[in-house]
Amino acid sequence: EGLDPADFEIISSSKTSCLLTSDISLTNQLNKINYNGKINRHISLVEEPINTGITYCGVQYLDDCTLFAPDLQINGWTLTQIISGGTENPGTVLIPTKKNPKPLSYFRIIPNDRIKIMDTYVAFKIDVEDIYKLAIRPEDIDLKRAAKIGYILKIPNSKDYFFIVKVSSDIPDSQEQCFDISRDHPDAEIGVIQSYNAESPDKNKPMFGEMELQLKPFKTVNQKSQGFAKHQLFGYLGTKEEILNVVEKYLGIINPKLF
Repeated sequence: EGLDPADFEIISSSKTSCLLTSDISLTNQLNKINYNGKINRHISLVEEPINTGITYCGVQYLDDCTLFAPDLQINGWTLTQIISGGTENPGTVLIPTKKNPKPLSYFRIIPNDRIKIMDTYVAFKIDVEDIYKLAIRPEDIDLKRAAKIGYILKIPNSKDYFFIVKVSSDIPDSQEQCFDISRDHPDAEIGVIQSYNAESPDKNKPMFGEMELQLKPFKTVNQKSQGFAKHQLFGYLGTKEEILNVVEKYLGIINPKLF
């Protein structure tokens, strides 16, 4: 309620940035307690951290969220919706990991034809045909790498490929820092990096998939719970060879297995 997508008001703006603010209201779904607060979000265009030499757009988000209650065990999230070409032209989510990752399946077990578990990364199909959710534990994340999750898609009816990548270091590094538990499996391990494949009831109007990062837990400051996070989003357009080169630079994945 009021948080996603929120009711933002523009406080200030320039040609390359803007500052937004919104009141928010949250409900703890376990105990039904309501919390009120405020979120300030600064959005700005930024240059790519890695020189790729191809067309791109970079956006940075600085989120400062305050809830008017102390000692809350809560994490923020950053979500990005991603398009798909459907079953005939699916996209691939790529998540770099430590060696031999053990990905989690939320909702129900992800079948083998929708996931590829490789030595140092996980690939997940986005075809918006059926509901599945992938999650990566903090123990499996390569925290030294700023780029945490990316998505590659061949643009339908085009020779070009598209790649979008989420970059942030403000994520939990252990289960003890993760408080947003799974609704269906509250006692199970928690995934920090997640990806969601939706189902499209109307096949002529495909739904979206998602890339998600759970953010570091809030801290108590002056009897209020406060969460601050910086995350960036970079989008690229180019030939398959150019895009695979960008994927390697950001994610460290060479010739990834694509759906």
